[in-house]
Amino acid sequence: MLQIALTVCASTFLVLSLWVHVVSRAEREMVAARNSLRMAVLAPLPYLGMAWTSFPGSEIGGMILLGLTLFFGVILLIPTGRPRNIADPAPGGRLDERTIMFSRSALKPGSDQFKKYYDEFPQHKSGDDRFRALPGLMSPASLKFEPLSFAAAGASFEAVEELAPLVEGVPAPEQVAVDQDEVTRFLLGWTRKLGAAACGVTALRDHHIYLIKGRGPDFGQEIDLLGEGGHRFAVAFTVEMDHGNLGTAPEG
Repeated sequence: MLQIALTVCASTFLVLSLWVHVVSRAEREMVAARNSLRMAVLAPLPYLGMAWTSFPGSEIGGMILLGLTLFFGVILLIPTGRPRNIADPAPGGRLDERTIMFSRSALKPGSDQFKKYYDEFPQHKSGDDRFRALPGLMSPASLKFEPLSFAAAGASFEAVEELAPLVEGVPAPEQVAVDQDEVTRFLLGWTRKLGAAACGVTALRDHHIYLIKGRGPDFGQEIDLLGEGGHRFAVAFTVEMDHGNLGTAPEG
């Protein structure tokens, strides 16, 4: 019986490792594909060794190995938390946008914003200084610099900066009555047409929004989008990233 159980464990590890290998190759994650292939060869060996060889203590060793496998298998299956209802507040509450990496990397040494931020968050200073000593995003001195793709990416960033102030504004004086469901269907379809991989609409909740503005002219000001006459819904969408470019991280 012990021999059968150990052989089943070995077969399970072999099948799972080969499945991960196939999926990793399909996703062009070659490091994971190589490691999973090694696991397919190495992981079954202790089980097969205990099951099909006889030496002093092999039966006890096999029982211990099987017991440890079952123990850790059960541990992995134990839920670590409860499913969170979308109406629940986000863990930790709203985030201060000033503390995210993109905002901190944009701080200019010697500026008032730079001094105020590190006066309030001195624990971030040493790590951020080490980060600033590196070539930085879109820098010609970066390891994977390529002039055409870097210029195209830089133009995209600049376009977003130019369009950002136009997001908020006074509604047009002449408004056309439209059906809410029709507008939703149009926005979802138009977003996918522009290149989104998936798109959805959700009721805007407090924990979806940054607490303090971390970039732009309103830096340091509290954000309130849910007040009277404020926003009620948000569009969430995903965009597939280029696998080759993503694969250069964090070297780029």
